[in-house]
Amino acid sequence: MPKAKLDNRAPQWASVNLGIFICMQCSGIHRSLGVHISKVRSTTLDTWLPEQVSFMQYTDNVKSNKPWEAKLPPNFDRNGRRIEKFICAKAPRWASVNLGIFICMQCSGIHWSLGVHISKIMSELQNPIHVEFGKVLCGKHGIICESVLSEFKELVLMCGGPNEKLRANKLINCLRVVPNTPSECMMGLPTTRKLALKNKIVFGTCDHYHAPTLAANMAFVREVSQTGMSLSSIEHRPRAL
Repeated sequence: MPKAKLDNRAPQWASVNLGIFICMQCSGIHRSLGVHISKVRSTTLDTWLPEQVSFMQYTDNVKSNKPWEAKLPPNFDRNGRRIEKFICAKAPRWASVNLGIFICMQCSGIHWSLGVHISKIMSELQNPIHVEFGKVLCGKHGIICESVLSEFKELVLMCGGPNEKLRANKLINCLRVVPNTPSECMMGLPTTRKLALKNKIVFGTCDHYHAPTLAANMAFVREVSQTGMSLSSIEHRPRAL
């Protein structure tokens, strides 16, 4: 899909899921495609999520243009109906602009969701989360409930590289495994989409042991606070393994 001209140093629009900056004319065309294809945001008028900013910092129009404009004729007239037809003609086809591959519509949904994960990966490479964990856990006795330990091991086994698996084992060896024993007050809260049973067990077990929960799930903590119950927690930023 066409992008803003490279000599446009202050683009006013962007497609935050495709990772491209676009001109005002193309922004209207992208909007007409639907948010399931292109999520258009103004660079000056809209509020951006942190992961959208990170993703846009990771990619650039030079990289994006390689697959999207591979068959664009030289000196193509970017004005009028021709450019709209060119963009719309590519809508049924999809590409991962950072991987340089074309994909089917089914896979596009999967790759689309990767945008957030890519930004987390870049954040992890620049500021490793285990450094923050070390500062929080230093000199303390940590616990981990059985359900979290099982899920954590499975995640590390499927997705972790050698270094991640080494760090995971070191972390587990520093923790005391406890059974799932959520507090009565936590389990007494209604189970809803926001107050999922899984999170009630995890946070409730720490509440049972009067230990703060180290988590990035602050949405759950805020939802619990709405019920009048307070939770002791230590927030860390979302991260990629």
